Amino acid sequence: MEKQSLSCMEVWGGNQATFSSFEKAGIDIWLYSRPCGKHANGGDVYYLSSCASGRITRMLLADVAGHGEPVARLASELRKLMRRHINSIRPRKLFEEVNADFARIPSGDRFATSVMNSYFMPTSTLSVCNAGHPMPLLRKADGQRWEPMKDESDSDDMPLGIAETAKYTQLDVPVSAGDLVFCYTDGVVESPDADGRQLGVKGLCGLLNELPAEQPDRILPDLVEQIAATTGGTTHEDDVTMLLYRITDRAIPMRDNLAAPWRWLKGLFAKR
Repeated sequence: MEKQSLSCMEVWGGNQATFSSFEKAGIDIWLYSRPCGKHANGGDVYYLSSCASGRITRMLLADVAGHGEPVARLASELRKLMRRHINSIRPRKLFEEVNADFARIPSGDRFATSVMNSYFMPTSTLSVCNAGHPMPLLRKADGQRWEPMKDESDSDDMPLGIAETAKYTQLDVPVSAGDLVFCYTDGVVESPDADGRQLGVKGLCGLLNELPAEQPDRILPDLVEQIAATTGGTTHEDDVTMLLYRITDRAIPMRDNLAAPWRWLKGLFAKR
């Protein structure tokens, strides 16, 4: 696993294979992504961003229909949007603009399921916006089990790119140090065992519950091995991407606090 840095006002990611970890104020992040077959670039797109002060950390996964150059073009547009809204404290607005941008691209039946996680340190709030994507799994620090997040709004948010004016809901979840969140694309739960049965969300939670939560840096490597053992060597027919993060009590460095206004102004003028 490669240790990466994520600086304030940076957007990191793409649609290539990666196995990376990050340490930020208030959060630790681990990311695994593997395109299917022999593709160098997959249909799974991932981006992480940090605002001018480091108080807003944003994590986005998208499962785009297709591979190759069309997906790379969409990934590039998505990076621009993440950068444009890097300091926004309104996740739903960003998500709806991402959708509108996807819908305007002349690409026929191009669409993507997506989930965006925004962690706002000042209020210890996690905001989740979903577009037809599997909901994240949550393991509270004082709990013993992994469970899917529940959206009480009973909404049916459609995939990105279907309708330019689509509106999305925002699920706000209070979190605290030690809480773990796991996001993934369909390729994870659709992994078949030797008999062709898919892992499913229940099976995924079962595998995660067997792994030691006190060693989060081992969860993704061990889970990759467990899924490989479960499939019995069966070849995946889809991209696989997994994002794990842990809320921490790590404070924002003084230099980031002092430099935040200058970074914010620089980013503001860069948009013009």
